[in-house]
Amino acid sequence: MSEFQWRRIFAVFPDAASVHTRTTRHATGARLPLRPEPQHRVATDDGPQPRLVAATGVLDLASIGDLQKDLYSLIRAGSVRLIVDLSRVQLCDAASMSGLVQVSRRCEELGGWLRLAHPVGLVAKVFDIVLLGRDVEIYPTVTAAGTGVEGDRIMR
Repeated sequence: MSEFQWRRIFAVFPDAASVHTRTTRHATGARLPLRPEPQHRVATDDGPQPRLVAATGVLDLASIGDLQKDLYSLIRAGSVRLIVDLSRVQLCDAASMSGLVQVSRRCEELGGWLRLAHPVGLVAKVFDIVLLGRDVEIYPTVTAAGTGVEGDRIMR
């Protein structure tokens, strides 16, 4: 198992006041606590506060189902404005990109949005090559994703 595959971690941050953490199983079977991400305050238009989801490690066929499950559970709970922080994602494959587009379309059907924030390195290059920004708004920072100013977009 590669180093990246056992670092699949997702954290959902419902608001700046409270942080829910999860644990993940390490390749050796030990449970590792998830370190909370820095809390980001995002100013939005007149709608509800968006939910921030931070992804870490590799987004691939094996891990996108967990992330989608977390995102869809937020949607079912009434949160249709979602930001996925990609600043700690090292790789994102085609299956993951497709999964993110599906969640984005569902949010749009319900009058909301899914925005990706801060893709770095190889992830940003791959998004640019496959033109993922056609289907999902991509921003350089979490704050920019929260405000949603068109001029701040990296792609779309």
